[in-house]
Amino acid sequence: MTVRAHKPEFNFREKLKELDYSQLPYEKIAPGAVVQTVFAFAPVSGGSENETTSSSYVDANITKFDFTPRFIDSKIVLQWYIQTKMTDSDSSYQYIRCRKTINGVETDAGTGEGGQLMFQGNIGGGNHVAYGPISIALVDTPRTISTIEYKLQQKRAGDSQTVRIGENGQNNELLCIAMEIRQ
Repeated sequence: MTVRAHKPEFNFREKLKELDYSQLPYEKIAPGAVVQTVFAFAPVSGGSENETTSSSYVDANITKFDFTPRFIDSKIVLQWYIQTKMTDSDSSYQYIRCRKTINGVETDAGTGEGGQLMFQGNIGGGNHVAYGPISIALVDTPRTISTIEYKLQQKRAGDSQTVRIGENGQNNELLCIAMEIRQ
């Protein structure tokens, strides 16, 4: 007895044309690969610096941006490129940390103690101003696919001084690169 199977006919060339080669399905992205990259830039207007004399952490508003992960177990790599400034009449210190807000709850980003990413100090015996470009990075594991607001905060310590993140005149300059890494 002979059994014959019949498959419906299709045009192989037409099926190939239907494929979208410009986008790999997200579920097929290999672990360790970059899922998405977001670039955060300084505001175009309103000034591109945040200055404070506070000894408690305050927001550096120019650094705020939103990021929405595609996978719940992804890691987010954040790389900041910013200008800093400190003015002082004696010893001065500047601290910078990263905070994240998910569904209205704000916490430290990354795994650093108190979220601290950067500490910079100047010791001098008179009035001085110190400028410095810095790059800082952290890896965050937010465990969510909700939108995350990331921002930097800064404070001063030591003598009374002014600390600054950013620089006026650098409107629309790159501040941060955020990359989602598939796990």
